[in-house]
Amino acid sequence: MFASIALRQALHARGPKPRRRAAKKRKVISMKTVWIYINTDALPGDVDYVQVFASEEAANRWIEENDPEGVAFEYPVQE
Repeated sequence: MFASIALRQALHARGPKPRRRAAKKRKVISMKTVWIYINTDALPGDVDYVQVFASEEAANRWIEENDPEGVAFEYPVQE
């Protein structure tokens, strides 16, 4: 019995346990639409066949660099 009391006192003498850092909350972005580009030179299933973009700006930037004559279309995201 005295050993358990001494053990408890020794454990409490170290001070409180360090607290873990709180997890950072991630910002959730709810997309209403996406922009889709289809490469008509590629075959369905090829890696480069479809490109999906979160914004019109991202789609335009990619198209300017990779297919200046290409077009991306806006589609609603289904929930």
